[in-house]
Amino acid sequence: MFQDAFKKSRLRGEAKEAGETRRLILQAAQNLFAAHGYRAVTTRQIAEACGITQPALYKHFADKQEVYTSMLLLGVAQVKTALERVVHRELPVAERLHLAALYLLSNTHHDIGMMTHDMSNELRKEAQEMIEHAFVEGLVQPLASLFEDGMHQGLIRSPSQGSVGSMMTALLFLNSIDFFMSQSSYTMASETRQGVAEQARLIVELFLHGVAQGPQLHKGTNSR
Repeated sequence: MFQDAFKKSRLRGEAKEAGETRRLILQAAQNLFAAHGYRAVTTRQIAEACGITQPALYKHFADKQEVYTSMLLLGVAQVKTALERVVHRELPVAERLHLAALYLLSNTHHDIGMMTHDMSNELRKEAQEMIEHAFVEGLVQPLASLFEDGMHQGLIRSPSQGSVGSMMTALLFLNSIDFFMSQSSYTMASETRQGVAEQARLIVELFLHGVAQGPQLHKGTNSR
């Protein structure tokens, strides 16, 4: 009985250590892929970045594609959890959109355009489909439900009023986030979190009111 308990304890310790190593690998991979793109990064570089050997990395992941796919799926799962919290808050639609934009600008580590290119050109079909499904479920659908709330309240035009549906609106919103993120590395590198909050406010204001003269989202909107 004592031996069984010792064995179980040892296995739990090994599993915990393996989980920590896996987390370090994915964190290192995230930094490298975000900086250089999929093709330029090697598993040797990832292993060196987290202080392990390349053979040790292969104990956790079969190849670079599995590292990349696992990294993206983990990131999307984290974003999904955060966005669902925002969507279900008892706040006006405009404020929830601001919180969603602020979160995405502050926590999205990948250029969506680069990610889409890498998926289409570098990954196996099975991995592409897995990531696309996770992306729709984790990012697009939570935002789409928020835009549906806005349509029901008359804040956002619906397809019957000459606009696009909630899913397409969510994709356009994500493209706006991606655009501002790509610009920030050139024009806002020295700005503080207040700069990110201003970007989030501007994205929501442009989405709700366009560039024409009209009512504005109150500048006091911030994260809560």
